Amino acid sequence: MGAIQAKVEQVEAWDRIHLKGRIGEGTAEALGKLLEGVGKNCLINFRGITDANSCGIAEWVEFMQKAGADRNVVFEQCPPAIVNVINMIPAFRGNAKVYSVYAPYGCGECGKSQWHLYTSGVNMPEGDQLSDSVEPEEVMPKDCKCNRAFSPQVDLAEFFEFNVD
Repeated sequence: MGAIQAKVEQVEAWDRIHLKGRIGEGTAEALGKLLEGVGKNCLINFRGITDANSCGIAEWVEFMQKAGADRNVVFEQCPPAIVNVINMIPAFRGNAKVYSVYAPYGCGECGKSQWHLYTSGVNMPEGDQLSDSVEPEEVMPKDCKCNRAFSPQVDLAEFFEFNVD
């Protein structure tokens, strides 16, 4: 998938930006024009993002400085690649709140994998719940012939590090 694409939809008092593709070169140009039509409450949906490179991350940080200056910004459906960036580069998040993320889960026997959604206020560990270890949720596979619960493919305490504050 190539350059980033964005589509805006109105959801009650929020503008939801659906992102698709790669956060790479040209991100600032593509998203900068979009900001003009976005209101004070902005949901950014990352479900369609495949990856991010260093040039794109730098452009994204600039975008978030502008977007977050006078808006409520919330990230939703962040795939594991975006969670990794948020954990490594806090400026990527700016002042946005993270509402939901996908954690990678898989079968240790056959190698099948799938993402599991964690949502703030529902099942996402926050603050004091984050210690040296986070108890994983039981995730039953969608199409694994082993018929065993999937386990996290990451250390969940490290994965949710962004949610300590």
